[in-house]
Amino acid sequence: MPTNLIHISDTHFGDPSPTFNRQAIKKALIKQINGIEGDKILIISGDITFKACQQGYRDAEVFFSELIESCGIARANVIACPGNHDIVREGEPFKEFDRFIYTLRRDSVISFTNNNSILLNIQQLCFLLVNSASHLDHTYGQIPDATFTMLDNEKANLQQWKRRIAVTHHHLIGQEINDTSTTRNAYSFLYHLDQSGFDYVLHGHQHSKLDLVCGNNKIRILSARSMSYHGRGYSNGFSLLDPESGTVTPFILTPDEVPGLLTIGVIK
Repeated sequence: MPTNLIHISDTHFGDPSPTFNRQAIKKALIKQINGIEGDKILIISGDITFKACQQGYRDAEVFFSELIESCGIARANVIACPGNHDIVREGEPFKEFDRFIYTLRRDSVISFTNNNSILLNIQQLCFLLVNSASHLDHTYGQIPDATFTMLDNEKANLQQWKRRIAVTHHHLIGQEINDTSTTRNAYSFLYHLDQSGFDYVLHGHQHSKLDLVCGNNKIRILSARSMSYHGRGYSNGFSLLDPESGTVTPFILTPDEVPGLLTIGVIK
């Protein structure tokens, strides 16, 4: 049976004007995910909440707890990294994020209060989770120097895993001419990932589809859409990735297929 990565990003819980009703989104997601065969790993690549809204974190905890329970996703198969909206200005910047992911996993394996980068393994997959918002500037992404040190130190150990997947929030390649939020040291990040034999980079932030291959190791860079973004012409949705075959299925949320019901459609 295949292992499927469900990649969701930029949920923006706490937004006073969400794009779609949250309950309708949850209902549509549960129906879609339950139709997927094989093991499932849920990846949330940042911006859990909206402008550090604490109630947004609480709403996200309830939403995703019900999602993983209804879809039979193991708690240890839920991974996430913070985004720029997840930075809390008062106190410890990522304490609320850590509480969020602890609520879902019920362990402290993923904690960004004292870590900028985390390596963890699920089955034969190795995940590198990177906090591209650790510099605490909302306006752009930056990969911490500690991440490069970790990659250099772990290069030999990383080769034992069947696939290596990096997850971060900010995009590495800009798509819009006036975009200044791209990860500033993206080349260094991609270089180190290429040297370490990474297969995929999954990210969010840009709210749009991106699928590119680069480097000697042919790293595939994949973005998720947003679950709640108001940009004109943008579609909200998520992606499904089979890391073994490389098959990516992009889904969009649509209210116009069935009257009165939010459904999920596949983009061919």
